[in-house]
Amino acid sequence: MGNFMINAVGILIVIWIAFYIYLKLHPRAFDQQIEKKFERFRESFRKSDEERLGRRMQIPREGAEAAEVNLYLPELKQKRNPVVFMLHGGQFVDGDADQIDSFCDRMKDLWDAVIISINYAKLDAHKIPYQQEEIRDVVLYFGIHAEEYDIDIHRSVLMGFSAGAYYCVGAASLLEEKGLKTSGIVMCSPFIDDTLIRFCQAGIHPEPVMIITAEKESMQERLDTYKEYLEKAGTDAEFKVYEGVTEGFLEHNNPEFENNSLYKNDPSVSEEQKEIARACEIYLGQVFEKFFEKQENV
Repeated sequence: MGNFMINAVGILIVIWIAFYIYLKLHPRAFDQQIEKKFERFRESFRKSDEERLGRRMQIPREGAEAAEVNLYLPELKQKRNPVVFMLHGGQFVDGDADQIDSFCDRMKDLWDAVIISINYAKLDAHKIPYQQEEIRDVVLYFGIHAEEYDIDIHRSVLMGFSAGAYYCVGAASLLEEKGLKTSGIVMCSPFIDDTLIRFCQAGIHPEPVMIITAEKESMQERLDTYKEYLEKAGTDAEFKVYEGVTEGFLEHNNPEFENNSLYKNDPSVSEEQKEIARACEIYLGQVFEKFFEKQENV
């Protein structure tokens, strides 16, 4: 047994030395492996133009790369439709706007709204606040071209999942600096950090905001702290907690995740949670109406 342990330790030491030398000779090797993993997840969601239900567009930006969006126009067209700017989840580095393609296509008719799903830049390509600025520029672009797309930019909502929810706050704040206040923000299982807390402490957190969470959230402690600071700041914010579901239930119970082998064991994907997700979608339509009524009464 003693010789076996010595040999095993010796083999491990040789492997670590070889790995150390490899990293010295190829300093970005580990980063490249991580990037490949991110790209694999993104690629698993991307659709061709023929497969995609929305219309992919390139939105020009002054002094920066064009932004990618998927556009969804409702069947019941009004002279001026409300608009929801949608931000997918993905832990800042994963995913693609195509992962909520089916969701956005359904919501355009359920909510009678134009849906613009923003394929924001991933964190490995651009550092924050590039993403919030990108979102701001997309909203301003459609504000300028509102008549072309039958949009009422003054009835606009930012809605995001996870990392996308986090970006909503900074983007809404940047829009207010430009003189455009959104009707409200919907944050689904948002990522929480000290930046959002500082918005509350400074008394500049965009409002109104609706925060949708599952019964069990990985960031529950931070969510509780966030709620506390929102209340202290007097921010117009509501929390809606869905029992019997796992975070991601609203975004994940759609064909893009259900048919993705990388998510075949995801605990948030089930027929029971799908039923709750569909009820939440109807509820969100009511939330938007409340946002618009509040804006009209200001």
